Amino acid sequence: MIKRKQLPQRFIYTAAVIILLAAVFFLWKKARVDSASDVATGVQENVSSYMYGVNDTLKSIRGASASGSGNKVLAEKNMVLEAENGVLKAENERLRGLAGLKASRDFRNSVICFAMVIGANDDGFIYYYTINRGSEDGVEEGDGVITGGGVAGRIIKVSRSTSMVQLLTDVKSSISIKIPRSKVIGILSGENYNSCIINFVPKEEDVKEGDLVVTSGLGRSFPEGIPVGIVTAANRRVDGLSMSIRVKPMVRIMSVGEVAVLRKK
Repeated sequence: MIKRKQLPQRFIYTAAVIILLAAVFFLWKKARVDSASDVATGVQENVSSYMYGVNDTLKSIRGASASGSGNKVLAEKNMVLEAENGVLKAENERLRGLAGLKASRDFRNSVICFAMVIGANDDGFIYYYTINRGSEDGVEEGDGVITGGGVAGRIIKVSRSTSMVQLLTDVKSSISIKIPRSKVIGILSGENYNSCIINFVPKEEDVKEGDLVVTSGLGRSFPEGIPVGIVTAANRRVDGLSMSIRVKPMVRIMSVGEVAVLRKK
């Protein structure tokens, strides 16, 4: 009778222990899984954070590179603009020189047209220029041409939009001149690249080296008083009636860029 009462009790204890152990096992297993999940989640979060950081860094680098390229382009554009401004300032200074020449003398009887030199002869010494003004601008053959320094030449050929300027150093050129100091009048002709001569001045006249030569106003091309050159030699010929007078032009023939065209009415 006693053994029959002990068997169910032992069975109950054994079953309780098994259930307890099973519960402990399942709890441990769940803890392992949760722990692994937490670890995986943490790793995933860290990796994501790192990747976002790398992506942001790359974007920053690209942005800085693009900004640097943009700054370089802007710097180059600024350099070009500064160079263009320098050219414009230089051109304005030259034009002011021409305007100053106009304002310093009485050109009320002349029509003035500003022009740019766009060409020259290419067969030796320069004896003519081509300018970018023509008949549509009112330019006519015979019109005088000056620069900031003085007389450059005279118009000898005109087309619709361009004209040919015969320089005063050309041997075929001739203009009426005057020496203000002694009131001597003569005809100045071209001699070579950078020299002119004055013809038909009697050797008794008062002409000296260093005298200023200006336009006389007697021709149809120029008003009176525009500088032409400086006397470099005044020799009295023994066997002739006239003097040998050489003149250096005021204008530097090889560096003419802008001119003014005059028409004496």
